[in-house]
Amino acid sequence: MKTLPFAVVMRFAPILFIALLCLPRSAAALDAQALFRSAQSSVVVVVPVDAYNRPMGLGTGFYIKDGRYVVTNYHVVKDSSEVRVKISEGKVVTAARVRAVDKKHDIAIIEMPSDGLGDPLPLAGGDPEVGQAVLAIGNPSGLEKTLSTGVVSGLRRMNGGSLVYQITAPISPGSSGGPVLNEAGQVLGVTSFQAAQGQNLNFAMPVLYIHKLLGNPAGGDSFESVPKRRLQIEQDESGVINIFDR
Repeated sequence: MKTLPFAVVMRFAPILFIALLCLPRSAAALDAQALFRSAQSSVVVVVPVDAYNRPMGLGTGFYIKDGRYVVTNYHVVKDSSEVRVKISEGKVVTAARVRAVDKKHDIAIIEMPSDGLGDPLPLAGGDPEVGQAVLAIGNPSGLEKTLSTGVVSGLRRMNGGSLVYQITAPISPGSSGGPVLNEAGQVLGVTSFQAAQGQNLNFAMPVLYIHKLLGNPAGGDSFESVPKRRLQIEQDESGVINIFDR
């Protein structure tokens, strides 16, 4: 490798320094530690419960607006009887209701009770650029508040024209509904799904659809909780045990 005399290097040092300052920020410039410290308390575990009071799985959510609402994926709460939310202190509360859903774009807004309020994350406006650094926080396989970083690798159109963000920040089952943040700590999108084939093909729904649902919740899709049921076990005079689904 060719080397230059020290005097030559020092002559061009100021020019090189100015050039480095003018370079666009790279994915490595994202301060993941600071962003995580700031945002982690706003990210929660979402547990849908079925009609028989059994957990149906888990997902991720995050506080928005005035801290009374939690955003997650529609597919996380779909077919649930109630939704429980584990907040940052480890306390589990039952959501007041699923306030609004957008089935097409896989978004759900949950209204929290007074003892389940949290610190909201700010929502970004507009679309990111390809190559922009991002950070995702989720609960993959129940591993709470897992941090991953990457970049926006594409802006794609799904069938029907819906916009989705392709990202390289890894996500897994349990991460669904988590926030994708930009370098300013604003929510760019909601992690939603990954491609079964290929490597590191992860997708998030744009924050645009949250804005639309907040602006007109009545314009979203309807959501009806599955009625609660219970199994009643009775034994008749002959000793036969009968189980009734009531």
